[in-house]
Amino acid sequence: MSKCISQQVQKAQAALPRLAKLTGSLPGLDASLMVVQYSSPAVIAVLMGLASLKDKYPALRLSLRRSGEKGLVGGAGLRLLAVAWGRVGLSIGDARVIMRAFGLLPVLIPAIKMFYPDPIKSLTFAPIPSLQVLSLLLYYPLEHIAWLASKGVVTMTPEAIGRTSIWSVRFWALYVVLELVKIRQRHISLQQRTRAMRNAKPAVSQKEAEGYELQSGTPLGAVATPAVDAEAAKKVTALRGDWADLKNSIITNAGYAPLTIHWSAGGLWANPLYTSLFGTMAAIGQFRKQWQLAGM
Repeated sequence: MSKCISQQVQKAQAALPRLAKLTGSLPGLDASLMVVQYSSPAVIAVLMGLASLKDKYPALRLSLRRSGEKGLVGGAGLRLLAVAWGRVGLSIGDARVIMRAFGLLPVLIPAIKMFYPDPIKSLTFAPIPSLQVLSLLLYYPLEHIAWLASKGVVTMTPEAIGRTSIWSVRFWALYVVLELVKIRQRHISLQQRTRAMRNAKPAVSQKEAEGYELQSGTPLGAVATPAVDAEAAKKVTALRGDWADLKNSIITNAGYAPLTIHWSAGGLWANPLYTSLFGTMAAIGQFRKQWQLAGM
């Protein structure tokens, strides 16, 4: 038993510095908050379901309250908890919008490099990255103008706020579509690299190469050395890392794609659980990526 506890303590000691590194960065903190925000509708649905169950079966204990203590009747306490959780989700959403205000700064750096002094050249030779940068340059300001207007900081009519918000999401949707194209290209490239590595001629040992020489005196085949083995291992590790990064990108954009289409079209569904499902999927992809980066 003590050995098991010791192992768990060691795992926690190893995970805590990594978690601190993750939440200490803006992308890592955003991914962590995103998991909580988008899982909120599902948590609220569970709490409301438990509240209904408590109303139906009053004798059922669904809390840590000790016997004899006074509390709310039936599932009222669970409903209050669900409402409070909803407020937490909304507050996290506002916090993430404020954090995204700083997301425009990293976009300006590649934008200046891409479009100055010859924007046509960038659009011709690197159309997808260039269009992605342009979409973000339009998405971020529009989103924050709409958010500030919703808080009363910027004077806009409700109709203007709605139009601004929808157009901001449409530019985000453009970014996601272009990202899906890039994912397809990366998948093809990784498949080619994987096949090339599998079909590569294996190195032979020095002993196996003895007595087999070309006319030039060069040994037949590549001779295995520690440097060659280390280089091969490095290539395999890099390939595995690229595959893992591609998997995270697929998960993230598989969640973002339906969400951005839903918001761009003015709402394809009314059930918030669909938003929770796709949003949590995107959040998990983002969190996995940042968790792996924190371990480097």
